[in-house]
Amino acid sequence: MTARLPLTTGQPLATRKLDLYDKNGKLESKVIVKIYKPRPWGKGGSWMCYYKILGMGREKLRYAAGADAIQAVSLALVNIGTNIYASPEAKSGLLKWHGAGNLGFPTFDEALIEAPTDSVLRLFL
Repeated sequence: MTARLPLTTGQPLATRKLDLYDKNGKLESKVIVKIYKPRPWGKGGSWMCYYKILGMGREKLRYAAGADAIQAVSLALVNIGTNIYASPEAKSGLLKWHGAGNLGFPTFDEALIEAPTDSVLRLFL
């Protein structure tokens, strides 16, 4: 039986505001990324961390799960980075953080480079 997801997120643990520009270089809007406090999930000792990306694409509550709270937060950051950098807005250079295209989130490739091999394998098994 799979553990059910809690329906409430609580207050954000951290928030980042990114600038979304139009094709003429004028600030169009803000994209807001929210990460919520990790919490225990299920009976097996797993943890989960909700996150949201607001202001572009599907504004859906998502989550990452890990063996402990730190892994859940780390994987949430990787998921955010992967989703944002793959977006049409970021690919076209319209999304910026402090004026730069590096939005400050890790990507899946970076996580694989830095993670010990046995930990990476456990993510997929």
